[in-house]
Amino acid sequence: MLFDDDVELALALACEELQMTRDEAIRLLVREWLQNYGFLPICGADKNIWSYDAASPDEAAPGNK
Repeated sequence: MLFDDDVELALALACEELQMTRDEAIRLLVREWLQNYGFLPICGADKNIWSYDAASPDEAAPGNK
């Protein structure tokens, strides 16, 4: 997938700084966006426990228990 030039440049810079491949960075960015907007549960310290509250996604953030 190709993005606008400014997004491609920002993505390339992020990949360099984070030492990630382009695919890894896109995967991370999409996952974080989906979690921040409540479309994907935020996983707690234990990978088998979900700290997701559909009524209030902001409260599901780490440290807000």
